Amino acid sequence: MYGSSQQDTSIFGGKLMLQKEWQNVSLNYGGEYASETFSAKQRVFDLATAMASGAMTFEKLREHQRYPDIDTQNAALFAQANWRVAPDWLLTGGVRYQQTRYDVSDFVGLSQQEYVAQGLISGADAIPGGSSSTDVWLFNAGGVYDLSDRQQLWANFSQGFNVPDPAKVYGKGTYDYTSNPGRATLVKSVNINNTPLPGVKTNSIELGWRAAGESYQTQVAGYYSLSDKTQKINTSDLTLDVGNEESRIYGIEGQFDYYFTQNIYAGIQGQWIRSEEKNQGSWQDMSVQFASPSSAVTKVGYDNLNYGAELYLQSLADYEDADNNKLDGYHLAGLTGYYALPVGQVNFGIENLFNTVYETIWSQRAQVLYGTISAPELFRYNGQGRTFALSYSAEF
Repeated sequence: MYGSSQQDTSIFGGKLMLQKEWQNVSLNYGGEYASETFSAKQRVFDLATAMASGAMTFEKLREHQRYPDIDTQNAALFAQANWRVAPDWLLTGGVRYQQTRYDVSDFVGLSQQEYVAQGLISGADAIPGGSSSTDVWLFNAGGVYDLSDRQQLWANFSQGFNVPDPAKVYGKGTYDYTSNPGRATLVKSVNINNTPLPGVKTNSIELGWRAAGESYQTQVAGYYSLSDKTQKINTSDLTLDVGNEESRIYGIEGQFDYYFTQNIYAGIQGQWIRSEEKNQGSWQDMSVQFASPSSAVTKVGYDNLNYGAELYLQSLADYEDADNNKLDGYHLAGLTGYYALPVGQVNFGIENLFNTVYETIWSQRAQVLYGTISAPELFRYNGQGRTFALSYSAEF
């Protein structure tokens, strides 16, 4: 089967926030609600036509349901307070209660839908849908301390809660074709009734320092986040497997800008990051499906408020996971600038001054994700080549 999928999502909601202030304390509180509907279709194309054209011409044969339909309702109450303990000391803290409900439709396996369409079988059992809900309390706390008029220290603790895409968790089933010849009989399945949706809770801490002087500004921060579950996409059917072992992301990020004169400046910002997950109790590098490589950006520029230009270099590091899947880093340089007119200004830019042939991070991930179901070359996407941009903008 050769095809492509289309996903449609509709979201609406609202948020109400109220504010109350006392002498040294401010409080924001309120509630929010969001509703999301999700559906996905799988188009099936004629394989012979696609292969003969080098995957350039597609003739649609039919369309199937790709994932179960999902309706999601999120409701939450929250409160966030700031307390100025002293002129140089600020404390923050908050709480959030969140409840989420899922309604999942019945779903016949994608392969079984195609077998029916081809006339290989007369019918197939549906993986049952249903409803489920989950709720969670989340907390955060932090503080900022002024070491001087030019320096600050800060620390934060926060909790996050992420629910994997239910469409990629549910809808997995094993079928038998012998007990009822000519029909696909459902033997077992992962559905909302027998498998609670595994929410992922993450605890994060951050410690940082920032400073500013007459000719410079800088900051550096270290962070560590620990999640109670791991996630991995099953490359055989593109469903999501959620494990019960922990995963973590930690690193250091920093920025330094220096002004040589009032108009000439240079800067650098970078992030060293490690992404790891547990496997049978031992930490290993996280799959390239979710991990992000370390990165850095350097820049030099001139700006006199009437015109200016900036040359920058963006660098992404290599990354290799525990399964020896790799992400090859690359370097991209660009030039941006502007010229002010009596009314408005002209903006210009050149992207990718030197590196015109490279594979994006998504291209490399896609080959790992989809390379087992089709030729990896079909998912090789080169990055944008040298690109010129010119625009005019005005405020009125």
